[in-house]
Amino acid sequence: MPICAGWRCGSPRIWARPRCASPRWGQIHARVELLGVDPLEGTVSLVLPAAPGRIALGVDEKARDLVQSWADDVAHTIVQGVTRSGKSVWTYSLLAQLAADPLVTICGSDPTGLLWRPFAGTRHAALQVSGVDDPGAHEALLQALVADMDARIAAMPADRDTVAITTDQPAASRRP
Repeated sequence: MPICAGWRCGSPRIWARPRCASPRWGQIHARVELLGVDPLEGTVSLVLPAAPGRIALGVDEKARDLVQSWADDVAHTIVQGVTRSGKSVWTYSLLAQLAADPLVTICGSDPTGLLWRPFAGTRHAALQVSGVDDPGAHEALLQALVADMDARIAAMPADRDTVAITTDQPAASRRP
């Protein structure tokens, strides 16, 4: 199994790439390469949006853009890392890119009241609930999103397991 597959692994100077061992044994091992300098030491600016339907995930060890289709390639994402490793900054840059895409509506529940601040007054705000003052608002939003999901599944042809995402039917569309 690859370890970090060429991505930064917590330290800017440790890189791991998967390598095949002898084909006779069919084993895989990782080669760890220690670098004297960080090849990505500088700040990399984010251009919004990366492209319609696509998001910039970051840069590789040669400072080339890593861009993927959010609809086809990134159905589920987990972000992990140690404290101050950039999880929040990366998540905010991802949300900023998605917010600029007309095929996406940024929606959800944020008990902290912090995450949705940049979206106040935008087309996304109607499907966002913040804070803990009104638990019923969180429940109503989640029920509306589940109803939207159920309606899309019910309208799906029997020979399909996905729905088309369009500007008329973005990734989330039902208003609570």
